Amino acid sequence: METKIFKQASLRRGLLLSTIFVVIALISAKSVYAFTRSDCNHPDTLALTCLEEVFANVLKGVLALVGILFFSFLIKGGIAYTMSGGDMKAIDAARKTITTALIGLGLAVIAFAIMKLLGDTFDTNLLRFVIPPPAP
Repeated sequence: METKIFKQASLRRGLLLSTIFVVIALISAKSVYAFTRSDCNHPDTLALTCLEEVFANVLKGVLALVGILFFSFLIKGGIAYTMSGGDMKAIDAARKTITTALIGLGLAVIAFAIMKLLGDTFDTNLLRFVIPPPAP
């Protein structure tokens, strides 16, 4: 009886903390706009430089999505681990979820580091999409 009450209290506490985390994340999130340059906001002006802004915003959005997915899987695994109740299959499934989340975050960080390393090696910025102006 006491373990059931403890599980319910832990579930409520976990859901409350998760809700607080999501609310704080939503409040502090930056808006991602399709265009940020002033010349891209006019409907009569469509330049190739607007694609640079679109690429930068897509990259920011993908990085934000990776972070959100990491934390959501980490929270899911933590809640599953807490709610396992000593069941070894549930504990193993929760550990696999947490491990997968950490591996995904590690791969994202490694991919970013490789892009940065290649950019430094070839003296360019691979994380910034730039269209050179046409020659006169």
